[in-house]
Amino acid sequence: MVKKRSLIWLLLITALIGLSGCATQFSSLPPTPPGIGLTSLPTFSPPTPTPIEPTPTPWVFPSGLVIEEHPLRHPPAIEPLFFEPLAGTYDQIMARHASLRMDVVHHNTFFDPQDHAFGMWTLWQGQRLEVVTKINPANEVMAEVRMGNQVIYTLPLGQPGVLSQVHGVWTQEDTWVAELVHLSCSSVRIGEVQSVECQPRGLIIQNGEILNERFGYEEAFDFQWLSGKPFYFFQKTGQIGIRYHDQEVWLGYDEIPHYKCCSAGELNPLHATAMIAFFARRGEQWYYVEAGLFDSSP
Repeated sequence: MVKKRSLIWLLLITALIGLSGCATQFSSLPPTPPGIGLTSLPTFSPPTPTPIEPTPTPWVFPSGLVIEEHPLRHPPAIEPLFFEPLAGTYDQIMARHASLRMDVVHHNTFFDPQDHAFGMWTLWQGQRLEVVTKINPANEVMAEVRMGNQVIYTLPLGQPGVLSQVHGVWTQEDTWVAELVHLSCSSVRIGEVQSVECQPRGLIIQNGEILNERFGYEEAFDFQWLSGKPFYFFQKTGQIGIRYHDQEVWLGYDEIPHYKCCSAGELNPLHATAMIAFFARRGEQWYYVEAGLFDSSP
C-alpha cells in the first residue's frame, strides 16, 4: 500500500512539473504585435464575428460613420447583379437605404480632340479644373491637372489600357483631389492566344501630394466627399480598410472589387452623396456592405 501511494504521488509530481514546463513555454512566446496606427488620431478596428453571424450588427464610429455588413451565402452574381444574404432577403436589404442610394455621385467628363485627351472637370475658385490623360511618344500615359490654360500638376500613369485612368476630380474651398489609376501591363500568351493583362493601382492626389506615399498605403481608391469630409479605401500590408475624416477604420478585408470593366463593373463600389455601397471578401466569406451617415437602428 505504501509503495502504491508513493507511486501515485510520484505521478502527480511528474504531471505538475510537466504543466509548469508548458506554462513557461507559452509565457515565453513573443507578444502579439500592436495594431498599425499611421496618424496620431485614433485607429479603429471593428470586431469580426467568428463564426459568421447570420444577423449583422452595425458598427458606429465616433466620426458618425455607420457600417452595415451583410454576410452572403455565395459570392455576388452579375448579369444581373444579385446576392443572397444569410439573414433577410435581397429586396429587404436594398430597400433599407434605397432613397440614399439613388442620389448617385456624377462626374463631368469630356474629350479634347485637339490633344486627343479624355478627362474630367469641375469648377474650383471660379475656374474650370480639368484632369486629363495623354499618351506621349514613348507610349506612356501622362496625367495633367489643368486650371484654366495652365498645367499645375503632372504624373506618369504607366501604360495605356482599356480602363479609364482618370477616376474622379473633386474640389472644396482651397483643396482639389484627383483619383488616378496607374496601370502595369504585360503580354500574356495562353496557347495560341496572345493578350495583354493590366494591373491597376489607385492613387489619390491632394493639392499635388500623393496620399498613398504620405500614409504608406499600397493603394488608395474610390474617393468621395461624404458629408463634406474625405472618404476612401486604402490597402496596407495586403488588407483593406476605410479612411474617413482623417481616421482609419481597419476592416480586415482581403478584397473589394474596384476598377472592374464591362459586366464585371457591376461589382464596383456605388457612390452616393451620403453613402457608399460595395462588396467585400474576408477570407472565403463575401459581404455586401453599406457605409454612410445614416440611422443605425433596425
